[in-house]
Amino acid sequence: MEPASSGVISAAPTVAQFRDEIDAYLGGFATKAEQAGLAKQLLLLIQRHKGIFSTAAAAWLLITALGVWFVFNLRAKEGRAVAGEQNAIASEAAVRQTSYSTEMLFAAEEIEAENRGQAMELLNRSRPQPGQPDLRGWEWRFLWAQCRSDELFTVGTHDQEIYRLAFLPDGRLVCGDFDNAVKIWDPKTKTVLASERVGPISDLEISPDGSVIAAAYWAAEFAFLDATDLKRKGTGQPS
Repeated sequence: MEPASSGVISAAPTVAQFRDEIDAYLGGFATKAEQAGLAKQLLLLIQRHKGIFSTAAAAWLLITALGVWFVFNLRAKEGRAVAGEQNAIASEAAVRQTSYSTEMLFAAEEIEAENRGQAMELLNRSRPQPGQPDLRGWEWRFLWAQCRSDELFTVGTHDQEIYRLAFLPDGRLVCGDFDNAVKIWDPKTKTVLASERVGPISDLEISPDGSVIAAAYWAAEFAFLDATDLKRKGTGQPS
C-alpha cells in the first residue's frame, strides 16, 4: 500500500527563490522573508547603503549650501547696487543744491551791480529740467522780481559789465564793456554784427555821419574805430 498523503504542501523555497533572496539582501533590498513595507524597504535600503546615501546626503547639503550662498550673494549685490544708486542720487542732489545756492548769491551780486541780464541768465539756469525736483524757493522769486523792469526786450549780453553804449544813426547799437570788448548789435535781430577787443572802454562817441566810433580808454589815449567792422582807423592822445 502507498502511504496516504497528509495534504501538506511544502513551503520550502526553491533554489532559484533562495538565490533571489540572497541577491536582494546583498543588493541592499528587503527580502521577502523580512516582509517589509514600503517605509521599511526604504529604511533597509538606506542602512545597507550607508556609504552611498551618506555621500548623496553630503552632496545634497553642499548643493543646498551653495544655492543659499548664491541667493544670499545675489541679494547682497542687488542691495549694494541699490545703495550705490541711492548714494549717486543723493550726491547729485547735494551738488545741485550747492550749485543753486551759489547761483542765487551771484545773481544777487549782479542785481546789485545793475547787471540784470547776467542775473536773469543765472536765475534761468536754476529752472529744473524734466524729471528734476524744483529747488527754487522764495529767494529765486524775489531775485526774479528784482530783474523785472519796463524794458521791452534784451538785445544781448556781454561777458563783463557794459560801461558805455551809443546808437549809430542807422539804429545799430554800440556797446563797450570792462572786458576790453566793443560790440555792434542789431537790436531788431538781437545779433552781434561786429566785435573787437580794443581796450578798457571809458566812453564812446559817434561821428556825425555815423562812420567812425571814438572810443576812450581808462588811460591817456583814445582810438577811432570803423563803424562797420570796428577796425582801428587811428589812435590819439589828449594834448
